[in-house]
Amino acid sequence: ISLGIVPGTLVGALLLKSADPSLLRLATFLVLAPLVLAQAAGLRKPIGDWRLLAPLGFPVGVLYGVTTISGPPLAMILNNNGLVKGEFRTAMALIRTVESTATFISYLTLGVFKPAVVYLAALVAPVIVVSMITGQLVARMARPEDFRRLTMSFDAWVIGYGLMGALGHWLPFALIVIADLILLRYYITVQRPRIIKGDSSPL
Repeated sequence: ISLGIVPGTLVGALLLKSADPSLLRLATFLVLAPLVLAQAAGLRKPIGDWRLLAPLGFPVGVLYGVTTISGPPLAMILNNNGLVKGEFRTAMALIRTVESTATFISYLTLGVFKPAVVYLAALVAPVIVVSMITGQLVARMARPEDFRRLTMSFDAWVIGYGLMGALGHWLPFALIVIADLILLRYYITVQRPRIIKGDSSPL
């Protein structure tokens, strides 16, 4: 995955510097929405041959280079290939290290960093650190699938809100919220009881 991520982040950084911000924002939300809803539905389709994951790293890198968001596609790739909790976290940490390092170098090279950006990052960083610690504690207390499902639900609502702002209409937000509520009800009534009984397949 990292082999594709490194050049992808460079392309993403170039897009961030040159493309229309409103179009980038809209395209990002349109890409993320189906991925998040597919995760919320519990979609599992193992790729099988890990060597095929290298090409998938490129679009993930482009997405991260543009938005520094890559959670939904990475979660789908790693979840679908059967990584358990510890393996998933380790793989995600390694990939995120590659993403952030490559993106930082690309941004620095292309002159994306501005004083206002650094100042804002310094203000937000302490809150993010506290939130990360809180998230770790919550993740340890909750069932892994429950926590994953609630996270996907939160992501879906945020993406719906972003689409509403990008398109200037409330309909995308309403459709995503309705779809997520339907999937959440299905998870609570059908998928969760199976998982508790020991069936590893969320479907």
